Amino acid sequence: MGYSGNSREDDKIVYPQFRYAFPRFEETLRATAPDILLLVFFNLVFFAAAYVSFTRYDVR
Repeated sequence: MGYSGNSREDDKIVYPQFRYAFPRFEETLRATAPDILLLVFFNLVFFAAAYVSFTRYDVR
């Protein structure tokens, strides 16, 4: 009943073997699509802003 410090084979807890299931590509794309679209959008906005600022710069 009490803890005697001895471990027996019957006292071990048996866990099921872990098997990782890779998510389908569609699920991964659906989860990450908003982030990817935001990255593309911000890249386009900042590139356009940089382009406009360079073209309007007076070199003189």
